[in-house]
Amino acid sequence: FESIGHMCDSYNKIVELILATDPGARVGGPGFSAASQKELEGFLKGAKTVHFVSFHFHGTHNPLTGTETLFRAACDTRPADTVGQLTFQQAKQLVAQLRPRGTPEVFVTEFAMTTAADEGGQCRDERVTGAFGGAWAAAAVLYGSPFVDKMVFHKISGGGWGMVSDAGQPETVYWALWLMKNYAARGAGRQQLFRIDEQTVAATIKTRTAYNVVICYAGSDPVELRIRPMNAPKLKLVRDRYIRDVDAQWM
Repeated sequence: FESIGHMCDSYNKIVELILATDPGARVGGPGFSAASQKELEGFLKGAKTVHFVSFHFHGTHNPLTGTETLFRAACDTRPADTVGQLTFQQAKQLVAQLRPRGTPEVFVTEFAMTTAADEGGQCRDERVTGAFGGAWAAAAVLYGSPFVDKMVFHKISGGGWGMVSDAGQPETVYWALWLMKNYAARGAGRQQLFRIDEQTVAATIKTRTAYNVVICYAGSDPVELRIRPMNAPKLKLVRDRYIRDVDAQWM
């Protein structure tokens, strides 16, 4: 499109046709490549009917971005090497500000640690599918999910990007997101979120049946963390589950 205005004109025409055919359809978009304030604001002001707003989130576009910088991007929910992008919280606030009545949902229709690819489309950063990629993805979910309604991971499989290898085996990042789905699922209460240091974050999560502590560690050296429960009911059972970068196993 030549401009945001041009895009909105086309969007409004398409939406008009969709709603004429199915008045109950939910429409929105447009899947911006990043959460740019100028683009989001232009779309929200120019689009007539919007049930959801969508954009992408990538931690970096450079395979050489350092691990601490990249992990910080996950916690900030803002790219490490792109200036002027909104965090998820800022995007949510902007949507609520410009559309106070019937505030649209916010969807991150693609989130990934990096966009760096070779000429054949293969991922150029091996960290994506390993333990660091798992910690990165889990941290992005912990920090971002309170402010967005859906997050879609890029991608299921293929080209070194996915949760599942080309041979059909779950990668470490798969198990990290599996643990998030089961122990920090949508609807659970995120009690507190701690930024312990540049490589470690922890969150306390309350579900219907358990009190969980989720720790995301982006380092490579062994560390010791001591957890002492406070203001919690008497514990009947304690168990730990962790993932390791050996054959993409979880324990």
